[in-house]
Amino acid sequence: MRINADLLNNNYNDRLQELRLSTSVIELVGLILEDINVSAQKNRYLNNRKLLVNQLEEQQLVLSKARKLFVIDKLKFDDFKELKIECQAICDGLGMELTSNGIKLKLLDQQLKAACRDFTDIFLNYLDFDIVDMKKIVSLIPPISVNIETATLSVSINNALSKILLYKKLFGRSEIIDSHDRSIYFNDRKVSIKRAITIMAKNNIQINEGEGAIILDFLYLMAKNYNFNSTKIPESLSGYRTNEKRSKNYSKLAF
Repeated sequence: MRINADLLNNNYNDRLQELRLSTSVIELVGLILEDINVSAQKNRYLNNRKLLVNQLEEQQLVLSKARKLFVIDKLKFDDFKELKIECQAICDGLGMELTSNGIKLKLLDQQLKAACRDFTDIFLNYLDFDIVDMKKIVSLIPPISVNIETATLSVSINNALSKILLYKKLFGRSEIIDSHDRSIYFNDRKVSIKRAITIMAKNNIQINEGEGAIILDFLYLMAKNYNFNSTKIPESLSGYRTNEKRSKNYSKLAF
């Protein structure tokens, strides 16, 4: 009997939607989301802020020197007045840019915090993943007990992921599988396995290096597919917003 790919894929997605990420992992998620979505942009804002502060200090230094020259009668009043007006205009412009820069940094911070809260519904966009990422998820949370006639199934959870994934409702204990897949898919990531183990331990979740590698791979994979710019933030801070329409491809079958 031929299995309906759409029904099977949709049913697998339904099983994933029954899962959520433990709030004990939020601190680690924040670091990963920042690494992937925020770090480069935040560094640009911070570097720009340093340049603005330096320019502001230079203008204040120029005005201070001019004031000293005026006091000892080495600079005419009209020249000092003109220089002061010019410096003030430049400082006002730099001040406005610093204010704008501060708002952008605050926006990023609030966006990151909101994203961490939203991220607990971790499989919300699973059907938008490309086929390679879908297959990776399936390898960690494989389908079991597939009913060919109804295209229904249940899932088992990788032993490492069972420490960070919870059911939204109590369905009873799911089957746990032991996997030794320690493939690293994000070699340039800034969050190390050692740091992940430390953060997890602080939140009362004990993991070893192998489990840490699997969990980091999983969370980086999910963060890569997370639409960070769609995170809802207060309108008062929202200087820009993207309104991308998500298209779902129900014909992709990952297993």
